[in-house]
Amino acid sequence: METIAERSIESHLLDLIAEWKADLFDLNFKDVDGWNEGNRVVASAQYAYIKFGLILEKIRNQCAYKYCEDKLKTFAQFCRQKLKLTVWQANSYIEAADTAMYLANSGFEILPRNYSQAAVLTKAKKLETGYYQDHPMLEQIWGNLVANTTPEKITANAIEKALDPDYEEKQSLRLPKRLLARAKIQARLKGMTVEEYLDELMNADAEDSRPTDPEVDTQVTPEMSQILDEVELQWLEPNSDRITATDRSLSKFDDKPSFWIWLLAFISRSNRRPRSQSI
Repeated sequence: METIAERSIESHLLDLIAEWKADLFDLNFKDVDGWNEGNRVVASAQYAYIKFGLILEKIRNQCAYKYCEDKLKTFAQFCRQKLKLTVWQANSYIEAADTAMYLANSGFEILPRNYSQAAVLTKAKKLETGYYQDHPMLEQIWGNLVANTTPEKITANAIEKALDPDYEEKQSLRLPKRLLARAKIQARLKGMTVEEYLDELMNADAEDSRPTDPEVDTQVTPEMSQILDEVELQWLEPNSDRITATDRSLSKFDDKPSFWIWLLAFISRSNRRPRSQSI
């Protein structure tokens, strides 16, 4: 008896495409029956991620990968070698399909239209304890989206925002998780969003760094002026034998004041302004 070699998944694609084209060629949209069949085909194509997830779930649960020609030992090997997916990606498709099936069984006529939407919505189910139970949070979030948003505007991003009000801020800020968590805590303590809290911090920093009004600028006192004179003189006259309080305070660092100290003195002297006389 001749042994038939197992065909790869990719080798079936050309045959499948030919079958799809033949099925579409036979469709007749000129009557009700044609439209009913057309709508069925469209739904089958648009929600194909559900079928894919259900197939993967059956292969995983029945360990069907052990009976393929390669006799694979694990589901992870099957995903990597046959599907060119990681096991995490395959499990994600299974969870997305399960989420869509749960919503359908809960009475929703509008379901997530693609894998991306269903995968994001699965997060709501994971927030609730237990796997084989009702998921009121999932139903509430999806119900609110369906009731308040037109179907074409229900996107993966819209679902993310429904799950997490701070989602948009997280995407735009791109802060490290540790800093974002701290900012989020502080914002909540103040009753603000993260964006409002950070905006307040920026405004406060801008106030602190605002240039000082010349009218109220700090004046150089006589004591400060004497120290500056001594520092400048010693830099300009390095052989001077004068020993001042400034020298003693700096002696632990060097035998004489360094250039940056003299530069600081020079800048300070240059910036001195006489106090404005009020009229």
